[in-house]
Amino acid sequence: MSETTIDNGNGFNSPAEEDFNNTSLEGSMQQILSDNLGSYVVIESLIGTALVEERAGTLYSVGISYLVLYEETSRTYIVCDIFSIKFVTFYLPGERPRAAESSNTMREQAIATYRSALDSSIRKPPAGNGRNAPRLSRAAYDRVKQGS
Repeated sequence: MSETTIDNGNGFNSPAEEDFNNTSLEGSMQQILSDNLGSYVVIESLIGTALVEERAGTLYSVGISYLVLYEETSRTYIVCDIFSIKFVTFYLPGERPRAAESSNTMREQAIATYRSALDSSIRKPPAGNGRNAPRLSRAAYDRVKQGS
């Protein structure tokens, strides 16, 4: 590995770029990442045995045992251990992950979907002998229809 460092005028120094296009690293995580420098990625790393840490940014640099992400909003560089990385999601140019919706909005959407499914699958109790009675009692059906 070269001892030369590169400063692109941004105040962040990193080792000179390595060539991962050789037979010993063919198909490796390092080669895949270095072939996609400049891509926006989300990296999921395993910390310990159960904690998954997620980091996102532009793939800035790749070394044998690390990678560097540039985080646009905070204008910072994040150095990640390449051997703890489990998943890398690549985004198309100009695309970014959608912001997560609030848990209340997601809950409200789930409830609305559930009620809609109930409306379409539950029949009103038939008049007469009740041979084709629905799974829910009339009172339960009315509560679902009222949204309580």
